[in-house]
Amino acid sequence: MTTATNLRPTRETRLRKASSLPRPADAFPTLFALDDDTEAIWRQSSAFHLEATFRRVAELIRAHSDGEMAAAQFGSFAHSFSEAGESSTAVILGQLVLSTATPVGTALIVSAPSCDPETVAENVAAALAARNCVELALFEQPHPSLNAMIDALQQVLPHGVFTVLSEQTGWGGRGPETAIVILTPENAFMNDRPWVRSAATSNRKALISFYSRCENEPVLP
Repeated sequence: MTTATNLRPTRETRLRKASSLPRPADAFPTLFALDDDTEAIWRQSSAFHLEATFRRVAELIRAHSDGEMAAAQFGSFAHSFSEAGESSTAVILGQLVLSTATPVGTALIVSAPSCDPETVAENVAAALAARNCVELALFEQPHPSLNAMIDALQQVLPHGVFTVLSEQTGWGGRGPETAIVILTPENAFMNDRPWVRSAATSNRKALISFYSRCENEPVLP
């Protein structure tokens, strides 16, 4: 499926959106030290730091009366992380290759009106677990469980890693590295990439792979 969009932001728009988010929580000063490029730091986060971050997010979500579902989604990814840049071997068309998963860049997640909040929370968690920046497009008032998730992510994550887009903030994106993800009750679609199943039928590793790009290098004899 091809999704057409006009996502050509100015640097000023991007900085204005990022500056509207709360500062990162003090719980992770070593991961979220001040830097000119927090996006690059996020993409190189260790599995240990990702696990600690997701556990902290789940803890904050669970503190909300409506947060149990979203907290469970983030908690379910806590053991699904691999190290940044980690490679594995695979055979593609008879050729042995080294396959390395890298983030797609920014995942702009748009959910259909009929999409349940559990599917939205699961896909936001998977996209972040793959070390992407995430922009969540909201066309209506979010479900209370998603409000709990948004509050927690904005407290914990560094500037620019997680952004909520709405009519009030504008629909700007991050340019050519933005992957448009459309969520339906059963499937997730990313631009021209094959869909994956969402919600209860999904596999955590498979969903993280969906939000990643694979770089394959031939293994020379």
